[in-house]
Amino acid sequence: MSAAHSATAPTGAPRESGSGPVAALHEVAFAYGAEPALRGVDLTLTPGERAAIMGPSGCGKSTLLHILAGVLRADAGTVEVLGEDLAALTERRRERLRLERIGMVFQFGDLIEELTLHENIALPLRLQGRSRAESGTLAHEVAERLGIADVAHRRAGEVSGGQAQRAAVARALAPRPPLVLADEPTGSLDTAAADAVMEAFTETVRELGQTVVVVTHDHRVAAHLDRLVTMRDGRVAG
Repeated sequence: MSAAHSATAPTGAPRESGSGPVAALHEVAFAYGAEPALRGVDLTLTPGERAAIMGPSGCGKSTLLHILAGVLRADAGTVEVLGEDLAALTERRRERLRLERIGMVFQFGDLIEELTLHENIALPLRLQGRSRAESGTLAHEVAERLGIADVAHRRAGEVSGGQAQRAAVARALAPRPPLVLADEPTGSLDTAAADAVMEAFTETVRELGQTVVVVTHDHRVAAHLDRLVTMRDGRVAG
């Protein structure tokens, strides 16, 4: 695994919260109907940690990520994320938590093709109520960090897959959320593009001091991160 290096966080970067964990899961269980997906998961994430979650298909990796995001509610156990007990939050408050404090990256980016890359990156900032000027400045800064500032004026459908995925990463990072969750963020890319995206991704989150969880089946992707969490049959195996 690559070792994290220290860097001075720019203005607007999240502050790491002392000794408290970013996320703490205890005995978390979840089932899709009669089919168990998680069977008593314990997991703690510390500020600034960058973790890869790996395991065979159907082991519960993506379910765990959606539990951390508050998209799914655990059937049993406790889930605390960024100081919040997710079971105690209403759906609206969980949506607000995702908008303001959790960045999410998906396998196919899910960019809005009618918008430029810059507009896509700025979108969560505008949804937070930030001004057009502030949103534009922060979007441009993160686009530069990820190496796509020169194509940010193009629409999402007019750039390469690697550039589009960098824009999806930039969109998640632009609001400077303390927690970033990524589900197979390079699964749709070839090896060279995947390596380039992960290098830019991990470099940026280290500089911004963000905690990251990446679900992946690819050992090359996991090698860019600092901790490996292995899952098997709905449990953390190591």
